[in-house]
Amino acid sequence: MLLPGLLFALTAQPLPAETPALARIAFTQQPPTPDVTLTLPGQDTPCLRLLCPEWITADGADLFGAAKAVHPWAGPFHCMPGDWQAGERGSWTGVQTVPGVLESRVELEPEASGMTIRWEIRNLGEQPLANLRGDFCLGVNAGGGGWANRDFLLHSRLDRAEDGRYWRDQVAPTGAWVHLDGQ
Repeated sequence: MLLPGLLFALTAQPLPAETPALARIAFTQQPPTPDVTLTLPGQDTPCLRLLCPEWITADGADLFGAAKAVHPWAGPFHCMPGDWQAGERGSWTGVQTVPGVLESRVELEPEASGMTIRWEIRNLGEQPLANLRGDFCLGVNAGGGGWANRDFLLHSRLDRAEDGRYWRDQVAPTGAWVHLDGQ
């Protein structure tokens, strides 16, 4: 008599909605930098590599020189370690700081078929940063090999050099745009 009552108590509660599987975000360098791969649910290899950001530039500002003065190894921003914190559901938030110049904050939140990216730049200097630009580089292969696919770029040649020439010659001249919230 006790067992049926126990079974009833367990099944009487509504079942939680099934949570969809989420993509996995992984860092390609240690200590972590904003150079990440994304692997979709059910796959063993990444579907893309993202440098977030690769470069940050502004008119009249030597952001590279300022970063190099603080971090002698500095090159592109995707090589500069930052303070990365794990969040809920496999998300990550990273902050890179060039003291007295700028702070870059990136939030990466995995979704079932990709990821949401939020990016903030804070000017830490006394002068305005005019025409501030960030270059987020997306690749659909590992560069040196290991994996490649067409999950996000269906017409990719799966060759980094060929894809680069295609984007430079065919896409960039017509304008490639990213729409930001509220802009």
